Amino acid sequence: MDKKIQLKFFTLMAGHTHGSYNLVLQEIGGTRKIPIIVGTFEAQSIATEIEGIQPQRPLTHDLIVNILNGLDAELQEVLIYDLQNGIFFARLIIFKAGLTYEVDARTSDAIAIAIRTKSPIYIESRLMVEIGIEDKDILGAENEILASPTSEGSDFSKHSKEKLQTMLDEAVDAEDYIKAARIRDELNKK
Repeated sequence: MDKKIQLKFFTLMAGHTHGSYNLVLQEIGGTRKIPIIVGTFEAQSIATEIEGIQPQRPLTHDLIVNILNGLDAELQEVLIYDLQNGIFFARLIIFKAGLTYEVDARTSDAIAIAIRTKSPIYIESRLMVEIGIEDKDILGAENEILASPTSEGSDFSKHSKEKLQTMLDEAVDAEDYIKAARIRDELNKK
């Protein structure tokens, strides 16, 4: 097996196409980053955990963690092991009763579960060499993405604290956790 490089969550940004987000992971102890395109549902699931937002009911990734816990199984790690036609491939490495199981998973789902269980995320080093992006390269792309409007009404700075709180409650009720995180961040600034 190829040498592995451990990654950590770096940022989650709105993508260039409607309903897509750029999940960026950074190598631990280094500067290279890996951008992964994820869908709205996966982005919201990751955002809820990163931002500490508690949904009213468990999301699918919470359910998977609950199942692992109920079966007394442990997610040891996530391994991103391949890239084909722009799609990453990942495995959940699960330990239970002295046995190790490898389960194929979409990379975005695997990362959402790893973030919830605080399990390490690895990528095979050959992939990092092929597609890793240095800080200076991704910061330009990040600024370009952040400068583009992500959705209508995303400028929350003009609203009062009371209005923001109402908007936050509505976003959580609608399970729009990315919007809720942005509103909460604006509330924290005030």
